Amino acid sequence: MARRHKIRAETEKQWPALYQFLACWLHQDWPVFSGTPEAAIDDAIRETILERRRVVAKEWRAWNKRYASVADPRPIVNDGFGVNVFFKRPYEAHRFMELVYEKLIKSIEDETQHWIEK
Repeated sequence: MARRHKIRAETEKQWPALYQFLACWLHQDWPVFSGTPEAAIDDAIRETILERRRVVAKEWRAWNKRYASVADPRPIVNDGFGVNVFFKRPYEAHRFMELVYEKLIKSIEDETQHWIEK
């Protein structure tokens, strides 16, 4: 199995909700549908029900425990999650994933008035 396919399979198995959330909205056509990666995240949040966003946030935290200190997260973000955004530097991929979580949490808090981890 090619390295890229192995990374994708492992990512999809470990974090299926996060994988689906990112891959479905940040695929190769995100510029046509959303214009910017940030807008694509907003679109994904708007189209994802509250309970699913909570699952995505929980999986993001599990992913972050493992990958927050990785020097270059681009292989897992791009190949693993299928995010079709060109990150020139590793920092940009880290910041992108932080933005995903920030927007998820804000949407959950806005809808529930608080964050309760299950």
